[in-house]
Amino acid sequence: MARPRVCGCTTRIRVARAWARSLRVTYLDPSGFIEGNSITTLVIPALGTATVFLGADSRLPDFFTGTAIILSDQPLIGIGNVVDYGVRTRDGSWAYNLVNQRGFTS
Repeated sequence: MARPRVCGCTTRIRVARAWARSLRVTYLDPSGFIEGNSITTLVIPALGTATVFLGADSRLPDFFTGTAIILSDQPLIGIGNVVDYGVRTRDGSWAYNLVNQRGFTS
C-alpha cells in the first residue's frame, strides 16, 4: 500500500476593502527575488473580498517557501490563514492579521 503524500503548510490570504480597486500580489523566493512569473493582479469589488491560495497557484513551485507582498494604493484589511495538512494528531492551522506597512490607520 502506497503512503499518501504529505503536503505540509499551505497559506491562504484573504483581503477586503471598502472601495472597488485592484491590488497586486508578488511572490518572492527566500533570497528576495520574484518567483518566476508569479505577479498576480486582483480586482476587488466595493465592499468585497478576494482570496489568494498559494497552494493552488500553478506558477509557484511545489512546497513554495517565500514571501507574498500585497500592494494597493488604498487601505486594505487582511488575514493570513496557514494550514499544515501534514499534521494528523492536533489542529495544524493558525491565522494572523496581515502586517500594515503603508501606515493606513482607518
